[in-house]
Amino acid sequence: MSAEVQGTKLSHAHPLLLEHSSHHGNRLRPMTRFEVVASHLLALLDTKNVDFAFAVYLFDNILTRFKGGNLVQNTPQIRGELAQFMAMNGPNGGTSLEVAITGLFEVSQAQEYFLLTDGEDNEEATLVKLASTSHVPLNCIGVDLSRNGKTLIEKIAEAGRGECSCVQSNEVTVEEE
Repeated sequence: MSAEVQGTKLSHAHPLLLEHSSHHGNRLRPMTRFEVVASHLLALLDTKNVDFAFAVYLFDNILTRFKGGNLVQNTPQIRGELAQFMAMNGPNGGTSLEVAITGLFEVSQAQEYFLLTDGEDNEEATLVKLASTSHVPLNCIGVDLSRNGKTLIEKIAEAGRGECSCVQSNEVTVEEE
């Protein structure tokens, strides 16, 4: 399956959903978890070709959509606009994974979905059932997970026929300029 953005056929279409609830940095890690994840997303996009299409959604208890949630081409200009968007929409309030997963499903041309979260939510049965309705793989990437958070995102990924991976933000290195 290929996607089309502004009349250009693209070989990849990936909606990316990043949690931006209020998790703050500390003396040892002055960047917030969201800032760490955002910087690594931008670094990842730098390694992709222009035919890599993506949509970025940020979530807490609401969705904030980059470029209206539309798929965009991976150009240097778009990456710059994404960096500004993420800087202006830093960490906020609580988390609703149901809002997040429902938002991912808005991107109908997706070849797979990516959900980046700490997995904190109390609606396991609802989320697993919702994930099972995904028409493409729903991959989960957990950051700084509690035991319950890890179990939850593993169940969501399994129900969504995707993969699950976990990382601690202290394992992520951010290069100083």
